[in-house]
Amino acid sequence: MAALCKQYNVLILSDEIHADLTYKPFQHTPLLNAAEDISNIITFFAPTKTFNIAGIQAAATIVPDEEKRKTLEHFAMTRGVMGLNIFALTALQTAYEEGGPWLEELMKVLSVNMDYAVEHLSKIEGITVAKPEGTYLLWINYRGTGLSEQDIMERLLMKGRLALEPGTKYGEAGDGFLRMNCACPFETIQDGVARFTRALE
Repeated sequence: MAALCKQYNVLILSDEIHADLTYKPFQHTPLLNAAEDISNIITFFAPTKTFNIAGIQAAATIVPDEEKRKTLEHFAMTRGVMGLNIFALTALQTAYEEGGPWLEELMKVLSVNMDYAVEHLSKIEGITVAKPEGTYLLWINYRGTGLSEQDIMERLLMKGRLALEPGTKYGEAGDGFLRMNCACPFETIQDGVARFTRALE
């Protein structure tokens, strides 16, 4: 993909903000490490998803191409955006230097939550779901139910009292899918799965 984008002069914006949240034995390979020519790649990463510090607004952009980097820096300077304050810089540094043990525990919790959701949601007729290689977001395929997005959202909200995000929020290809956030206590996952099941009974 990187080679084709380079060939046809397509700029790649690689969102790798969930990169730290990878389940064993899988490993994340940054696109900058995978591509031969990285001059048309801009990568985004942040500790905000991994360490639940989104309110700090600490993120970074990697721009290998000097000309593109200068253009981006100029754009930021003229609008007074994209600079990190000392608190955000300290949080980012601390998260990556000292957050390893916390992240290991987090991944165990997320893995248990994912396994439970996948196991029980897969038992519902017309629902297909698989554990992802990473992230705490679960994609649920409900196309086999024959329900429209409006129908399933109404059932989930009115009958199950459960609010999930519809796949079309992320584009036309997301039609027939739902997104569930599994970054929560195990009891919440159990309750959410029970509500989902009840909504489709």
